Amino acid sequence: MSDIVLLHAFPLSPEMWREQVRHLGGTRVLTPALGGFAGLPRGTVTMTDMAEDVAAAMSAAGVERATVAGVSMGGYVALELVARHPARVARLLLADTRPGADSAETAQGREEQAARALADGPSALADELVVKLLGTTTLRERPDLAAEVKGWIGVAPRDAFAGAQRGMAARRDRSALLPTITVPTAVVVGAEDVITPPDVARAMAAAIPGATLHVIDRAGHLANLEAPEAWNAALDALLQR
Repeated sequence: MSDIVLLHAFPLSPEMWREQVRHLGGTRVLTPALGGFAGLPRGTVTMTDMAEDVAAAMSAAGVERATVAGVSMGGYVALELVARHPARVARLLLADTRPGADSAETAQGREEQAARALADGPSALADELVVKLLGTTTLRERPDLAAEVKGWIGVAPRDAFAGAQRGMAARRDRSALLPTITVPTAVVVGAEDVITPPDVARAMAAAIPGATLHVIDRAGHLANLEAPEAWNAALDALLQR
């Protein structure tokens, strides 16, 4: 089986991949911490910076080529890795993400959140973020998971939070890359995702030759945590291609 690289969402950590790591058993899985989430202050970290970090982590682990899966910010980084190091990506899974750049309004909102995180800490933003990151079903039926995600947000380093927000605001539009992707690709999205809704995923899948689309019921932006069995099944299907 292919080596696997899992790229986490903002503003979380590789801990979000616990269900996938457990599911994959003895497969070699790399779950790098992106940007300042590795615990070292770095200021603004672009998607290019993160992609180069991932390539370096793969090299350090002796992984030349791997199946690469990214959620949200991790999806932006995965696309950047495809653009910069296409030979290193054997298969691609893009989950709850989008290829386009931020609008001016979204970029401004990121800057405002970055400033608030630096001043008051990410915990001050946890309540408003968790209701966007998780689907309505999860919020209603799994308060334990909602509390856990809020806790993860609260312990995120201030500079990592701000640096990643600013890096995402500055990211390139990678829509033109999609038709050039030739490796087996899966697009996965939670049916209740309000950040990158299913319509965004459908358009992205349609633009990638041969891509499969998986819409996961009863899940939001963090579908790999909210509905791990369905998410893992989508990954398994990709690994068979």
